[in-house]
Amino acid sequence: MVVTTWGGLTGGRESLRGPVRLAIGTFDGVHRGHREILRRLTAGAAPDARCAVLTFRQHPRSVLAGEHPGTLTTLRQRCERFAALGVTDLVLIDFSVQFSRLSGREFIGALLRAVALRKLVVGVDFRCGRGRDTDVVGLRRLLTPAGVPVAVVPPVMTGSKTGVVSSTGIRAAVQAGDLAAAHEMMGLPFEIDLRGAGVIRREAAAAAYVAAGQLEQILPSPGTYAASAVVAGGGTVATEVEVAADGVRCTWPAGAPCAPEVLRFHRQLDTRRKVPQQQEK
Repeated sequence: MVVTTWGGLTGGRESLRGPVRLAIGTFDGVHRGHREILRRLTAGAAPDARCAVLTFRQHPRSVLAGEHPGTLTTLRQRCERFAALGVTDLVLIDFSVQFSRLSGREFIGALLRAVALRKLVVGVDFRCGRGRDTDVVGLRRLLTPAGVPVAVVPPVMTGSKTGVVSSTGIRAAVQAGDLAAAHEMMGLPFEIDLRGAGVIRREAAAAAYVAAGQLEQILPSPGTYAASAVVAGGGTVATEVEVAADGVRCTWPAGAPCAPEVLRFHRQLDTRRKVPQQQEK
């Protein structure tokens, strides 16, 4: 997958050669709803077609609001999942206050000048531009004169109590420790990517700790979880992960490969001690 930047494309320093199919969105989690957008993006595409995703390097709220509760996935994880789903090109926007001032019309105009756009795919709730001034109706109004069809993908439902699949819903489920609901909406287990976390402190021969401040992702609610430690090369080792407010501690069997790259969460363990009932006299 080829990675370019919005600034490089619009500034003429980088290019996407040939006709381009494009999906736009934040894509945090690359969940089941996102994967339906990407399926529509790649469906029917010629083998040599450019199927691109335009997304943000950092979440816009982290710039506009000055803080963000954390992401579901790192950029590395998103790139890996995009590539696995047939995306050939990734265009990254380094979101800024200046970028946020572009109207939807200005944004789409810059896009049309930068790439040979042949199809645009977005979710039904897509909005862009200053003050979110352009929705899917506005997109079609802007792109129809240029001969670019806009495919609008409806919400994906889970068929259970979780309802509509959304990054917001997944984030709430993870933070509540409801990993089954998060898995159902994501279509994948929730994972913490340790590869960009910096120093992982070894505490024992088979234990390590990483501070919460070193992680850009959200954490499940404090507790102990059954998980898998994914090590270099893709192998997995069963482990338990202790999540606390200050960080994450993981252990694995003695003699197993160390230095986990990813922690894949499965379920929260009930660690409450059972208090024996007193026998009636």
